[in-house]
Formats: sequence, structure tokens, C-alpha cells
Amino acid sequence: VIVHELGHILTLRLYGLRIRRFSADLRGLCIEYSGLCTPLAHAVSALAGPAAGLAYAFAASYFGRSRGSETLILSSGVSLLLSLFNLLPVLPLDGGRVLRGTLLSLRVDEKRTKRICLALTLLFSVLFFVLFFLYLAQGKVNVTLPIFGSFLAVSVLGNGNKDAVYRKIDFSLPDALARGVELKRVAVLASMPVKNAFRYIGQGTYLVLEAYEADGTKAFELPQNELSEWFLVAPTPYTPIGDLREIVSKSLKK
Repeated sequence: VIVHELGHILTLRLYGLRIRRFSADLRGLCIEYSGLCTPLAHAVSALAGPAAGLAYAFAASYFGRSRGSETLILSSGVSLLLSLFNLLPVLPLDGGRVLRGTLLSLRVDEKRTKRICLALTLLFSVLFFVLFFLYLAQGKVNVTLPIFGSFLAVSVLGNGNKDAVYRKIDFSLPDALARGVELKRVAVLASMPVKNAFRYIGQGTYLVLEAYEADGTKAFELPQNELSEWFLVAPTPYTPIGDLREIVSKSLKK
């Protein structure tokens, strides 16, 4: 479990997202984070957990067999099963989040994506119960099947498609003024990576970055809604906002 969650955390941090806290509910351990990234980045972050779990499973199996450690072999099997289960394309499992992020990155609209994900989740829930009764008819009892089926059914009924928490930042200055939020101006260097800009975003405030060159000359201002647009075209989360300004300017001229 630790390796699995570390896979998520490291990938989220690479995309410039900030880990806010951990919580646990019927859906398992949840990582709440803030910031902005593309749907594909959400998919990659979700995939990183099972990928890390699978890597651990193969490593633990190898060293467990070479050293004759039953503990490592057992942990390898558990990690393998949990990782494969997590890859099922259903919510709220990581596989469902990968599917959701992939569909959104392919320009499938939000409502249709939601319907597809929930339909698959419900389908797998029914499938687990069907398999349980088929085994039962043969005189075999597999209690894990109804448990998994119930887990997925509860997820659908309990809004299991809810994303990890992140702050919406793509509203404009007129929207902010209409809402009566506080205007927050922050002076930063133009060499600052774009991912670092999101640390200044707060609930109930509208951010305006004032970018300065190393000699103290003011280069430009970057309002919050443009920051979200700039991030989406950034080559990497580590692209300096000064360089990103040039990239955006060239794309607009085209």
C-alpha cells in the first residue's frame, strides 16, 4: 500500500500539484491535492499507483525466491492482486480514473465520460454478483466476489466518481469581481517554473502574478485565468513563466 501511494504522490508532485492531506473512507485511502493539470496528467498520476505496486510485486517475488523469504513472496502476491484489481476500468479505482482522464484528453465531453465510467462500474458490480451465484450453484463459496460487487455498487450510489480535490482557477477577473473575491497580487521572478505559481492560489481569492526579471524590471502581469491557459500549453511543469509567455505569444500569432 505504501509503495502504491508513493507512486501517486511522486507523480502528482512531478506535475506540480500540492498534496493537501490524506483521508480514508469506504472507497479506501484518498489523496487530496490542489493545483491544475491536464486530464491526461490525472490519468498518468492514477496509473502510477498500480504501476508502482506491480514493480514492487515483481521485485519482492524475485528477492523472496532468491533469499527464501516467505514474507516477501506473500507481500508480492498481495501487491500483485491489489494492483491488478486497481487497474479495473471502474470508479473509484485507479483504472477508472485512468479511463476518465484518457476519455477527457480525447475530447469526450464531461457528461458522456461520466456516463461511460458509471456504466462500466455498475456492469462490473453486477458481474461480480453473477460470478458469485454461479460459483454458489456449483457448491463453491467465494466471499470476495460479493464484497467487490458491493464495494463498486456503493461507489456508484455514493458518487464514487468524485475526483480528488483541486481548486478551480479558470475564472476571469470580471467573474472574480462579480463574486466579490479578494484580489491577490504576488511578485515573482520570470524564471519561476509555472508549476510553482499554483502555490499562491487560494480559496476566495483571485491571483495576479507580477513577473520581474532578475534585475528588478517588471516584465508582465499574469492573471489567474490566463495562468490556467498557459499551463495547458506548457511543454513541462518546469517551464519558466517568462519562456512560457513567449510560447503563448508565438502560438497566438499563428
